[in-house]
Amino acid sequence: MMLSIPLRVLILDDRAADAELMAYELRRAGFDPDWQRVETEADYLAGLDTEPDLILADYNLPQFDGLRALHLLQKRRLDIPFIVVTGSVEEKALKLMKERATDYLLKDRLSRLGPAVERALLDRQWREEQRRTDEALRESEERHRSLYERVPIGLYRSTPDGQIVSANPALVQLLGYPDQDSLLAVNAHDLYVNPEDRQRLLDLLARDGIVRGFETALRRDGTVIWARDTVCAVTDSQGRAVYYDGALEDITARKRSEEERQKLEAELRHAQRLEALGLLAGGVAHDFNNLLTIILGNAQLALLQTAPSHALYESLVAIEKAAQRATAVTRQLLAFSRRQELQRRSLDLNQVLRDGVKMLQRLIGENIAWQLDLADLPPVYADAAAVEQVLLNLVLNARDAMPDGGTLRIATAPLLVEEAYRQAHPWARTGEHVCLTIADTGQGMDQAALKRLFEPFFTTKKREEGTGLDLSMVYGLVKQHDGWIDVSSEPGRGACFSIFLPVHSSAGAEGTPTPSHNDIPRGVETILLAEDEEPVRTLTQRVLEGLGYTVLLARDGQEAVDTFAANQQRVDLLILDGVMPRLSGQKAYQAIQALGRPVPALFITGYSPDRLMVSADAGKGIWLLHKPFLPSDLARKVREALAGARPAQGQDRSGAGSTGHELA
Repeated sequence: MMLSIPLRVLILDDRAADAELMAYELRRAGFDPDWQRVETEADYLAGLDTEPDLILADYNLPQFDGLRALHLLQKRRLDIPFIVVTGSVEEKALKLMKERATDYLLKDRLSRLGPAVERALLDRQWREEQRRTDEALRESEERHRSLYERVPIGLYRSTPDGQIVSANPALVQLLGYPDQDSLLAVNAHDLYVNPEDRQRLLDLLARDGIVRGFETALRRDGTVIWARDTVCAVTDSQGRAVYYDGALEDITARKRSEEERQKLEAELRHAQRLEALGLLAGGVAHDFNNLLTIILGNAQLALLQTAPSHALYESLVAIEKAAQRATAVTRQLLAFSRRQELQRRSLDLNQVLRDGVKMLQRLIGENIAWQLDLADLPPVYADAAAVEQVLLNLVLNARDAMPDGGTLRIATAPLLVEEAYRQAHPWARTGEHVCLTIADTGQGMDQAALKRLFEPFFTTKKREEGTGLDLSMVYGLVKQHDGWIDVSSEPGRGACFSIFLPVHSSAGAEGTPTPSHNDIPRGVETILLAEDEEPVRTLTQRVLEGLGYTVLLARDGQEAVDTFAANQQRVDLLILDGVMPRLSGQKAYQAIQALGRPVPALFITGYSPDRLMVSADAGKGIWLLHKPFLPSDLARKVREALAGARPAQGQDRSGAGSTGHELA
């Protein structure tokens, strides 16, 4: 038995019998009608409120008509099948069909009612499904449109020839255009800073069909931004690209962060390289100082024993002068390696600069204009000679960069270095500093030269015009003062050196001046000499014995301790090399002092006191003499140490403190 289909029916007819016949035909067609007959407009409207499944309407009623009923249904926008069932074909009934009634039947042919209703209900079902599909499509489109409009990533569609078909607001903003139309008027090719990037992207799309994470530089409102593009190609049936759909993300901040990190890493590697070069330079200078000590010492000994009229005298003088010039080179190497001894004190930097400029103006040509801009400064803790050397080297470097003239500017300013600056410049230190700026309008330098600027022996000058040590010496001296240097330069736009020095916070001790005497002092005391370099040891022994001293020899620190232990009452002075095998000079000195008898010590070294871990202190009986030294320097420093020492034995030494013009 077939189940009947429930059907709610509103019948508009003034004849009850006709309504019964319609219900009967519906039941015959397999429906189970729940029907209601109405005759008036009011009842009809009430029936519409129930939203029936079907309306069967006669055209002519005493108080109502079918056309009015159809219009009321359409006004309510209800999709209910409206079938006209009338007794005869009339012009008004045909008008109902023109007004989009669902169907038209004659009352004497009600057998067609069932099929007509089935067809009308199927049509309605199709329309409902279509509406649901359209609604879902509209909702989907709205969601996609909302996503397209609101997503913070730039979305676009473009053609292979570069026409931008669509772009969302995020892309318009990303590329800096005032509105979408302005962007759509631009060809995609013109957005690329490097046109070859666009071609490379197209080649990848032609090969792979999709490209992910393509990074490129784009133009944005007169500036350059970095973007990451993910693009897929949409092709036709022949496999040819019709257009490209892409998503563009602004990665400028990330790129700048990466560039800054890479810059800092490069600067760190450069600083480490300079540090390694400094260690090497310091080692070379130390070894070279030993050689120069031998050369200078023997040259002076030979000169003291040679008459000026002798044929070899001028040759010996030339040897001595050459060795002294070589000594200047080792000083520069030690300055670069930050191992040169400094005499730091509270210093008025502006006064040093004023005095230095007076002297330097005579060295600089008249075709160079000077600008001196000195601000009020707190004092710095610095070595005046070192500051003068830095000024000299940078000014001469600027002069050489301006062979056709230009402007040289020297300026100072106080500066508070904060943590934010230090984080961007890891080599800097926080706190109060003084900034010394020396800028020129000369030839400038490229990035390759800037990277190697402070390396020893690197120079952009001709081989015969420079040694490549001037700027490395500047670097070392500034570092030795706990400062740092920033350099900016471009080819053809000059160079600017900014030197940062910490402000002096407490008074510093003045260096003890070296006594100056034209005569060479002599003596008869006993000296313990410890030196691991045999030629230096032999030379020093010859000089001391020639001056009348008794010399006990040791080849290393431990041997010095042992020798002193066996001769405690005889030794009046220790002469110790700073760096020796077995025991260093400092440790040997400590071991000797621990034996109970205080004895003064003269340290000889090619390094600075911080490398020796000792400093000159007459009150403690410690003196320093730097290699290379002349025999006369050694003689004076020995007498200074012996004269400043506390009397250890209370006995008179005949001849002590006398002077002579020759070494025996």
